[in-house]
Amino acid sequence: MSRDSAKFGRFQKKQREKQLRALSAGEGVVSSSATGNCENYSPPASPTVSSSVREGIQPSYTIEYRVKQDYTSESAATPINYSVKTEPIYDTAQTVATPSQESTFVVVSPPQQILSPDEVFAVRLRAEYESVHATSLWFKNNSQPLSEDAEQKLRQLDKVGVWTMFATELSKIIECICKFAKFFDEFNHLDEKIRVLLLKENAMELALVSTALFYDSKQLTVSIGGQIFPIQLFVTNEQSEFELIRSIHSSLHNLSQFQLTTTEAALYSAWILLQNAQNTDSLMERVKTCIHRQFCYKMADPTTAMQHLFATLQVLRSTAVIHRQLLSKFLDANPGVKLHQLYMEVFKSDDVLASS
Repeated sequence: MSRDSAKFGRFQKKQREKQLRALSAGEGVVSSSATGNCENYSPPASPTVSSSVREGIQPSYTIEYRVKQDYTSESAATPINYSVKTEPIYDTAQTVATPSQESTFVVVSPPQQILSPDEVFAVRLRAEYESVHATSLWFKNNSQPLSEDAEQKLRQLDKVGVWTMFATELSKIIECICKFAKFFDEFNHLDEKIRVLLLKENAMELALVSTALFYDSKQLTVSIGGQIFPIQLFVTNEQSEFELIRSIHSSLHNLSQFQLTTTEAALYSAWILLQNAQNTDSLMERVKTCIHRQFCYKMADPTTAMQHLFATLQVLRSTAVIHRQLLSKFLDANPGVKLHQLYMEVFKSDDVLASS
């Protein structure tokens, strides 16, 4: 054996010993670090309830959020278009230094990570929700402050003009809601009359949930059709109309405290729409499980936060009642007015008007 070959053999041996020492030291560091984290861990505090939020806004919950470094917050309004894969999801293979007789490097793939059925359901639901609301979400991400000319035109609208604008914008949201409802087989298997009734009964509540994605509770603005409207622009001297404006704002403000993502908004919308429908018990349990899983990433007490979210439906219901009553009065005072056809089909019915 030549002198160079002997040197190379000794070099290989030293390299193997060095790699073994490095791996052993690394394991010790990981073990020590993990022990320290467990000893210093203390459970986060539970959500607290605030008696009020702002002047003129109904009492609502103050939610305390968990700080979690490994959680990447999902955008609350980011349109995406992708196909959902149900097969196992693999992470990128990592190259790990592993000592061997030849001192070579081998590629070790991590264990397979398979999404649970609930996780697959939540991903598909989010994709569907963002798909049907894609236009509004795009406008949200490209919104511009309301121009002076647009603001002036808004201030100059009479009552009929305001109702026409309101009905038109709400109809766009209702159309998205109708498309979203078709995602659920449980909904599609219901009798047509029942499906129509469910949509009519919950249209306003579902519209408020989706609108909450475009509401900024810090700036007190809402994005509509690519323009940012300050809430203070929606004013009136008529008490009944003011009550509706205040109730809508209260609903949006209550929902905004949960910082709903599109996934959570989709799940909550499914619960509102189908909670009282027949043969939906299994679906509702899955929806609740998925909401709780989502809240575990960001809420100090996900169970309590979920209960508060469900309780917020009563605020939305109250807004829906005020809206129907005020619409009835407006139509009685303006019998020849023509509002958006879909809006009229959903909210103007003999039964509703008779009970108002």
